[in-house]
Amino acid sequence: KDARGWEWAPGGAMSGTIKGDAGPIPFRIIVQNGDGSFDDIGIDSMIVGSGDEAVFLSETIVVDNKLRKMSITPEGNRITVTAYSGPTTKFDMTTSFNANGALLSAIVRSTDGKNSFDFGGSDGPLEIPAGDYEFVAGAVGLAQHRVKIGTGRMHPFKLGAEQQQTLKWGGPVQAEFTFARAGDKVQFSPANIWYYGQAGEEYFNWTPQGKSPEYKVINAGTGALFRVAVCPGST
Repeated sequence: KDARGWEWAPGGAMSGTIKGDAGPIPFRIIVQNGDGSFDDIGIDSMIVGSGDEAVFLSETIVVDNKLRKMSITPEGNRITVTAYSGPTTKFDMTTSFNANGALLSAIVRSTDGKNSFDFGGSDGPLEIPAGDYEFVAGAVGLAQHRVKIGTGRMHPFKLGAEQQQTLKWGGPVQAEFTFARAGDKVQFSPANIWYYGQAGEEYFNWTPQGKSPEYKVINAGTGALFRVAVCPGST
C-alpha cells in the first residue's frame, strides 16, 4: 500500500532438486511475468544450489562444474538435465575484479535470452555456451555493507567458441557529478553522483564509510583546481 492505494501482482515458485554427483542439488524456479507458466526462458528466473541469487531461466546450467542442457515443463513439475554438446567458451569475471570487497554476484545473460549465469560464486573461468552476452546486475560486499552493480556503460561481450577471456572491471572507480557554482562556493548532492568502473559498469547505493572520496572541481579551460569536496560525516 502507498499513497495511491494498493498494488498487487500474481507470482509463483516451484522448488525441487536435480541430481548431482554428491547428492540432490536444490533447484527453484520463480515466475516473473505472472502468467503461471514456469518455462519462459530468459524471462522467469531460477536459483541453482543453496544460495539466494537468482539468474534468468536458462537453457543451460552448471552442475558439478559441468555445463548441462536443461528443459522444464510449463507446469514446473519436471526438469530434464542432459549433456551439453554445443560450442563453448571460457569466461572469467572473478580473478580480475578489482575491489576491496567480495564479488557476491555477477549475473550475465546471452543477448538472445537463452542462457544466464552468475559468476559471483565462481573461482576462475566458467565454461558456458559461446555467444554474445551482456552484464545484467551484480553486488559487491564488505562485512555488512553492500553495493549494487548495474550495466551502466558496459558493452556486450562476444565470447567465441574454444576461446578464454577475462573481463577487467572494478576499480579504479571514477565519479561523475553535477554541481552548482555560486561565486566561490560549489554545491553538489550525493544523489547526483555516478560511479563507473573500468569496464563501464555502474555502482549504486555506495555510501563510503570512514573516508570519503575527494571530488575535485577543475576548470576545464585552464586545468586549475577550483575546489575539493568530501561527503559529510566522513574523515
